[in-house]
Amino acid sequence: MTGGREPWPVRLYRRTAWTIGDFSADAADAFASLYREERRRGRWAATRLSARAIVDLARAAVSSARPRPFAAFDHDLRWAWRLLRTRPGVSLVVIASVGIAIGANTAAFSVVNAFLWRSWGSAATDQVVRVREDYAQPGQPSDVRGFTMASFGPWQRANTVFEAMAAGTGTSATLIVDGRPERVSAGVVSGNFFDVLGVTPALGRTFTADEDTPARRDAVLLGDALWRARFGADPGVVGRTIRLNGRLRTIVGVMPRGWKHPYQSDVWVPLGYREDPADRTGIYVAARLKRGVTLAQANAELDAMAARLWQQHPSPDTPTGAQVTWLRPEMLGRLSRVLYALAGAAVLVLLIAVANVSNLLLAQSLEGQNEAALRTALGASRGRLVRQFLTYGVLLSSLGGLLGVLLTFWSVGPLVALSPLYGAGEFDIEPRLDGPTLAFTLLMTMTVGVVFGVLPAFGVSRARTSEVLRAVGRSGTLSIGSRRWLKGLLVAELTLAFVLLSIAGTTAQGMLALKRDTWGIDRRDVMTFDVALPRQRYPEHARQADFVHGLLEHLRALPGVVTAGATSMPPFYAGTEEAAFTVEGRSSPSRGLLAHSRVVTPRYFEALGIPLIAGRCFTESDGPASAAVVIISQSMAERYWPGANPVGRRVKRGRLDGPDPWMQVIGVVGNLRENPSEMVPGADAWYLPYQQPTAGPVSDLTYVLKTSQGVSLVPSLRAVVGGLDPELPIFDAVTMEERFARFTATERLSANLTALLGATGVFLAAAGVYAMLAFSVRRRLPELGIRAALGARPADVRRHVLTEAAVLLAVSIVAGCGVSVYVRPWLDANLFPSGVSEWTAVAAAAVGLALAAAISSVGPATRAARVDPLRAMSGR
Repeated sequence: MTGGREPWPVRLYRRTAWTIGDFSADAADAFASLYREERRRGRWAATRLSARAIVDLARAAVSSARPRPFAAFDHDLRWAWRLLRTRPGVSLVVIASVGIAIGANTAAFSVVNAFLWRSWGSAATDQVVRVREDYAQPGQPSDVRGFTMASFGPWQRANTVFEAMAAGTGTSATLIVDGRPERVSAGVVSGNFFDVLGVTPALGRTFTADEDTPARRDAVLLGDALWRARFGADPGVVGRTIRLNGRLRTIVGVMPRGWKHPYQSDVWVPLGYREDPADRTGIYVAARLKRGVTLAQANAELDAMAARLWQQHPSPDTPTGAQVTWLRPEMLGRLSRVLYALAGAAVLVLLIAVANVSNLLLAQSLEGQNEAALRTALGASRGRLVRQFLTYGVLLSSLGGLLGVLLTFWSVGPLVALSPLYGAGEFDIEPRLDGPTLAFTLLMTMTVGVVFGVLPAFGVSRARTSEVLRAVGRSGTLSIGSRRWLKGLLVAELTLAFVLLSIAGTTAQGMLALKRDTWGIDRRDVMTFDVALPRQRYPEHARQADFVHGLLEHLRALPGVVTAGATSMPPFYAGTEEAAFTVEGRSSPSRGLLAHSRVVTPRYFEALGIPLIAGRCFTESDGPASAAVVIISQSMAERYWPGANPVGRRVKRGRLDGPDPWMQVIGVVGNLRENPSEMVPGADAWYLPYQQPTAGPVSDLTYVLKTSQGVSLVPSLRAVVGGLDPELPIFDAVTMEERFARFTATERLSANLTALLGATGVFLAAAGVYAMLAFSVRRRLPELGIRAALGARPADVRRHVLTEAAVLLAVSIVAGCGVSVYVRPWLDANLFPSGVSEWTAVAAAAVGLALAAAISSVGPATRAARVDPLRAMSGR
């Protein structure tokens, strides 16, 4: 000790403790004191100080050191940060893998939370239900339908389970602002509608009781998007007047952002409900349950109330029961299943990343067993080693979690853009990084960090202190237990990747099956657009018919248009209209006979390529003065006239003794698929001629043109409609292929997201295969060198490594098949019920995973084949 410098054993201890140990400054000071005491006693000579003596002294120093609060945690954190910096390659791979997995799960949680769990900006998600009527007779299946204007009043007065009931319906309207016409969706609602759903306007007020009367219906509420687009978000818009369907209305308020309920409304006007027993107009009814009333109690009470109403007015038009359902599932529909599937796939990606990173960290820790043994020799406890690796794992996962949050911030927008919102888009459902989402991310990050730390800590904590000195500087093959751990983790992630890839294959098959299916029409070269005739300016059906006839004639005269027709409800519409009917000659009129109903013009079937199977199509001669006629679908003909020709038979709308006239079947056309859940095209349907009274008043029509010009024809369409009526806008001008894409958006979303997550999972699994084989080859270099020295050819060594990978892949595929067998039927039953083959998806997943594993195995196998026997056996 000269010049104030500490003896070299003390300096060595301080450097060693900081580099590979976990000791406080007190321990270092204690070591220095003990060393000086032993030297004072003359027990050691500086040149004869043995390694064993230093180890014994270090243990005594650790035992005598006084622990400092938080000093151990601070040291663990700094050690973890130093380890992260000394292994930049491994650290970057781990952080990227964790970031991708946590980002996928955070994005999935934000979407699922927004749709399924979070409040939609009102009490609708918690207390409001939708109510329907059930017309089923005793012993018959449920015949659930929406309310009618005639029945809403009696239900409203007699119910005892709701605090209030509100009614609404939807229509289209022409809005004129600054002389420019625009089609908007209008919600026609009762005055208490917004109070029942618990929403307040962002500006102004809702409707008063006086405004919700037939005599005073001049108020209007604007939607947020319309207010911003057409009024420049002017806060002084309340009190201004606008022209809606030719009628002046006063703006009384602006609804909050995201609110478009019901029926994707852009504006809202009062319903002005007036009870009329003859008014069979369908309406949507929402209600708020009384406090303490359950859904089951509400259904039971309404069924009993319906029975009392039936006894008072026994009629086929009187409901026999009711159905009460929560509003959120009503709005989500099939989308809820896709969201849960998305969450499940994201969890699989996370598990793959956890297995992959744990495998990588375990491999790194096994290489550091010598270091762990040295720490143990210097006095570190096994629990302290575990805590250090836990700190390291949590640090890595925290950095990965931060990356995942950034990825979520960038990806949520595009993810929402892919989402088929439909009814759920009527509420505030925008996914966002809110408190619950960030709390979920934090919990997931901590959990993943603990998992990352436990496995490597378990591996290194088994190092034997007695072998520390002779193990330093040596390398060799792994123990059997260590190799089992590494291979087990690799098999687990490959199995999960196989399951995820098989799910992606299933959804991809289903999407392709939907696209290949014609759905009963020819979607190619078909252009569509909508026109709504305001009833204030077109009150009579004859005037509406004249406009439709003139417009179709002008459309057919356009260059490039082969033919044109119109329909009240086009294929691939989000909803359907069903009509009750009676077949002549049946013994009893049953309201259980239902068919999809469409009003069409001549040449509609020709424009869509719907084949005529028997009889004839509508012509211009099927007018108001001619006999009532109808065209039916092939499935309807086979159901009610099996083995016979239905042409010339008669059906009528409603019950047998109803006022509607009998209609003669003049033709049979091909079946249409009305929704993706149908196995094959085959829904019963009938078609009514637009010009006849049996079609009823239809002011909104979709025009269908057979043309190859597509959207380039839109300016000509606007010019034609504007020439007939300058105040009429056209809207929703899209091709039939675009309508199909929107209609199958739920299935498309599922296919796209599962394909993306499947590719991510396979990429992570392939990286795991590469990392494990590269580590195995590096640790087995002496063994491989001996094989090469004994005459093994490079091809034999390469084959040996590839065989090891092939065995692991085979085990993973077998295990994955067992899991996929249980997963695939659920997806098949709920998302893609047609065109999906279980074994095709499994085979595609096996091929994809095998290809990824083979690519990942080439590098390590090539390196093993090029091993130099002398360098490998010498450990260099």
